[in-house]
Amino acid sequence: MKIRALQRCIPLAVTAALLVGGAVLLPTFVGVASAAAHSLSIADASVTEGTGAGSTAINLIVSSPALQPADCGFRIVLTHGSSSAADFTVTAFFDVTAVWDTNDADIPRTFQIAQDAIDEPNETFTVTITGDAGHPNPCPIGDGVATGTIIDDDLPLQPLSIADASVTEGTGAGSTAINLIVSSPALQPADCGFRIVLTHGSSSAADFTVTAFFDVTAVWDTNDADIPRTFQIAQDAIGELNETFTVTITGDAGSANPCPIGDGVATGTIIDDDGPPPTTAPPTTAPPTTAPPTTAPPTTASPTTALFAPPHATPTTAPPTTAPSAVQPPPARGNIPQTGSFNDDTLRMALALFAAGVALIVFVRRRSCG
Repeated sequence: MKIRALQRCIPLAVTAALLVGGAVLLPTFVGVASAAAHSLSIADASVTEGTGAGSTAINLIVSSPALQPADCGFRIVLTHGSSSAADFTVTAFFDVTAVWDTNDADIPRTFQIAQDAIDEPNETFTVTITGDAGHPNPCPIGDGVATGTIIDDDLPLQPLSIADASVTEGTGAGSTAINLIVSSPALQPADCGFRIVLTHGSSSAADFTVTAFFDVTAVWDTNDADIPRTFQIAQDAIGELNETFTVTITGDAGSANPCPIGDGVATGTIIDDDGPPPTTAPPTTAPPTTAPPTTAPPTTASPTTALFAPPHATPTTAPPTTAPSAVQPPPARGNIPQTGSFNDDTLRMALALFAAGVALIVFVRRRSCG
């Protein structure tokens, strides 16, 4: 009896539980389905940028799959990717809140893209929508993130180049112009900026009449075919070597559209026409010469007495002589007068010695032959 009663009660309890649970969960399911049916989404968009001074509109569409049962609030925010504020003409509405009315089917979020003539990659930005937390009825959100793409349509800039140049200096008080030509292979699709700098090689500031414009920036216009960079060379009458300088062009980093550069380096040559430079012979230094020391040979005074003077010869100083009388008796044989002159005595002595020598030789030969 009790078992039968229990069998009857279990189905009733399960049925009651299902009915209570359904009553509780059904409003939640209905709310979720309703929110999904009315959630807002935003779609990607792209636009070709355009060339000129105007702007091009890009529209990112916010939509709902069905009309909203009541007004709701949402917020829409732009975030830069590779784009920047300079790509838009108006930047004051990058973060706004709005109300979705019950009769709205979709709302375009429009941004004005600034046109230009600058060749550049395509650029992107992101637009995000969320329910407005400050609104009494924030909108439900489905796909709330979209990408906007700015498609570039500008032709690439043409590279600039500069050519070498030379000029004959000239003689006098004036100046001679030298032109280094900056050129482009074709007309530029847009204005671009470049910088041109002179650097001295063997030249100096004194070789130019104007030195204030050795480093300048300029704009290459869309109608420029080439531009001469002119410098005024100071003439003179000084014989000197040829002189050179270098001119370099680069894109102007301070320009919104720097020019691309091809061959950006050129050499300017100032050809001298005043004759060869003066030559100065190097100083020559004679090697020092030292005379060899000279030593006079020792000299020995000869004795004042003659070699053959007899022992009793008188000194070299002759005594005073007295004039002889008219008749002089001949000297005794073998007696040498004491008053004879030195030369007479020497001669007599030499003759005596010679006679003695001859006698000695004769004597020796007779003995040896006999």
